[in-house]
Amino acid sequence: MTVTEGYVSQDRLEAVVASLRADIEKRFAEQTRWLVGWMTGLVASAAAIIIAVLR
Repeated sequence: MTVTEGYVSQDRLEAVVASLRADIEKRFAEQTRWLVGWMTGLVASAAAIIIAVLR
């Protein structure tokens, strides 16, 4: 067994971490965009119902 066996280079590790971080940020942005759209629709529906009831 050599000393370098099982050793991951710092550059490779940093590349993996950067890749994971970018993937997580992308997924978070997609989830946030979906949630904002859903909440906007919910508020619009509630406003429409309130307006219909008040008339």
